[in-house]
Amino acid sequence: MCTTEVHLFIYFYLFSGINFTGHSCNNKTLTMKRFIKRQASDMNAGRGISAHWSRAQKSRSHRGTSVMSISQITPTLFLSGADASMNQALMTRKGITLIVNVTLSHTCPVYPGVECIRVAVSDLPNARLGDHFDHVSARIHNNRPGGTLVHCAAGMSRSPAVIMAYLMKYKGVTLRQAHKWVKDSRPYIRLNVGFWTQLLDYERKLYGRNTVRVAEPVDAQPTPQTPKLPSRYKMRQCPPSPRASQLRRFTSFSS
Repeated sequence: MCTTEVHLFIYFYLFSGINFTGHSCNNKTLTMKRFIKRQASDMNAGRGISAHWSRAQKSRSHRGTSVMSISQITPTLFLSGADASMNQALMTRKGITLIVNVTLSHTCPVYPGVECIRVAVSDLPNARLGDHFDHVSARIHNNRPGGTLVHCAAGMSRSPAVIMAYLMKYKGVTLRQAHKWVKDSRPYIRLNVGFWTQLLDYERKLYGRNTVRVAEPVDAQPTPQTPKLPSRYKMRQCPPSPRASQLRRFTSFSS
């Protein structure tokens, strides 16, 4: 509690009949001395209200960051961006023994007892991520005794698509259910339209039908054409110059 807060409290206390505990108090002077002495001790020890508030804010900020950096899909399957895979302490705490790196260039970390496989696919609608659904899903399934982290650059498009394919094949859920499953754990996923199309093909391959469909794009409004206005200045032919005709006549005589 800073000096201003202490002064405000003293003012409120002295001009009211309520002490710090909320009961009527006759011996205000003795109680106020105890209060001021306790606050001075707390301020010297860094335990004032401001210090407690600052630590609480930092704690909440830290918890929020750690929760959003890695998302748990199943007890042994996790989804994140590339930054989480570089945190060895986090990998150890989550029991990760397999890292699936769905990027072109992000580093595959080397940790004792952790295998890292790369799925080199770009985050573009025409990238063939669906070609890897079967073997990556099987690799995740075979790693059930340990933990698996699937990540791309931001954990929003490529890695969620791979996990949704795994959930359809080995958890027996539809594409709609797989999307809800992943989105409940990581609300800000956003697959590109090409990966949605490949997941629809994969769902049809597994179940013979589709449970979701990609919305048709809204037709773009035609660009308004600027009306052609009549020109203010019209081209007109200039009359022949007498000097030019004389020059031509002189040139013909010379030749």
